[in-house]
Amino acid sequence: MMMNALLAIALSASAAAGTWEHHRGGNDQHGRCSGAVPATLERSWKVETGSAIRSTPVLDSKTVYFGTTDGAVLALDRASGAQRWSTSLKEPVEAPLTLDGTGAYIGDTSGALHRLESSTGQVTWTFKTEAKILGAPAIAGPLVLIGSYDRNLYGVRKTDGKEAWRYATEHHLHASPSVTEEGALVGGCDGDLHIVEVDSGKLKKRITIGAQVGTSAAVAEGEAYVGHHGGGLVAVDLRAGEVAWKSQVSRQPIVSSPAVSGSRVFFGSRDRHLRAVDRATGEVAWKFRTGGRIDTAPVTCDGKVVTGSKGGRISVLSADKGEVLGSHDLGSPITAGPVVSAGQIFVGTADGALHCMTAKQGRGK
Repeated sequence: MMMNALLAIALSASAAAGTWEHHRGGNDQHGRCSGAVPATLERSWKVETGSAIRSTPVLDSKTVYFGTTDGAVLALDRASGAQRWSTSLKEPVEAPLTLDGTGAYIGDTSGALHRLESSTGQVTWTFKTEAKILGAPAIAGPLVLIGSYDRNLYGVRKTDGKEAWRYATEHHLHASPSVTEEGALVGGCDGDLHIVEVDSGKLKKRITIGAQVGTSAAVAEGEAYVGHHGGGLVAVDLRAGEVAWKSQVSRQPIVSSPAVSGSRVFFGSRDRHLRAVDRATGEVAWKFRTGGRIDTAPVTCDGKVVTGSKGGRISVLSADKGEVLGSHDLGSPITAGPVVSAGQIFVGTADGALHCMTAKQGRGK
């Protein structure tokens, strides 16, 4: 398949109305949803799995999918939380799934990438890397792209789970790859952003970030935004192949993947703050202190930003000023999500519960 056609298919993978098939909303990982976001929150339902949830949920129109640290992959009814199916992979699952048609793709901490039937949970193939997988797969036409702690980014065929290519970096790959017009992007613990050809895995560009990259790259209008363990956010001009700006905002690592909307980039830090910075300059527009460190990625839409922290509270903020519009204490550190779709907010917590939040009855949006 020609590169342009492959990229066109890959770039079409984004969140349709009422769904969230990739944990960051699509291959550009912008963290931006559509529709209304409830501000005044109440819990619609809660399902206790008995094992910590670190796998950010993904959604089709009727089902929420996620993994647990005891190796289970679960599919629950979005409306009620009733279980549709459960599959044991026998190894801890900390990575999010990615949905694609009838397939659900997920990696585990043994280094295996699995394809499951989304309707039944049946495993149809398994591809083995040599170390744990913590990032979500990206679907790029006929390929599944996945990074591994064995330092490689892989292109795996969707049809049979066989390796098409691999690209070697110099350190662990923690984050999920993004797919753009420039190629596949992945930040590494070697401190670089790697851009490779989607169809061949050949290196196109390698851009120095300066510290270990633990976030996925959020891409918008030819720029990529990544956070790093040195406490900074970096904007990369993908067409020029160079850093546009660096914003040093914290002394603590940033492992919360950014969300991009309008003129702002939103991201959390282990210093307990959620920040909004200007996309053009990297200057901080506002910051909001939460009750614990933020390792999960925010989601933005409807003029709001949704974030969760290890303090156990989910908060809805105004995107323009960072003012609190609503919040809810879940009673346990938030370790997966939030995910927002069709008026529902899904989050997983360290005590093994998946929570579905909706607008509080009798209160406005």
